[in-house]
Amino acid sequence: MRVKKYDGNNWTEISNEPLATGAYENSLRISEDGTLYILFVDEEISTGNGTGKASCMKYVGGTNWEYVGERGFSPADINLPDLCFYSKGNPYAGFKERDSDYNGGLYAVSVMTFQR
Repeated sequence: MRVKKYDGNNWTEISNEPLATGAYENSLRISEDGTLYILFVDEEISTGNGTGKASCMKYVGGTNWEYVGERGFSPADINLPDLCFYSKGNPYAGFKERDSDYNGGLYAVSVMTFQR
């Protein structure tokens, strides 16, 4: 999965290599503070139910991205990821779990603050 932005004339890459090679079904959103987030099905991390677990990344500038929380944070493989922001700008991830019962799940992504 690659991410590009339009500068008014051209599309330029803001990820110098694929963010995740087995990523698909993504949801790209911009938070109130202007930070770009992407939630996706991460096929590289799977429970074996045919898809992959949920992973979320945020853009930190240049061509750099970092994971938000743990990579593959969903309890099961997922489909149909969607991302939104609520209450103090925290991202929330919604998706359909790919367990044997195909139950839906709504999970809040915890954001950690590190102090020096």
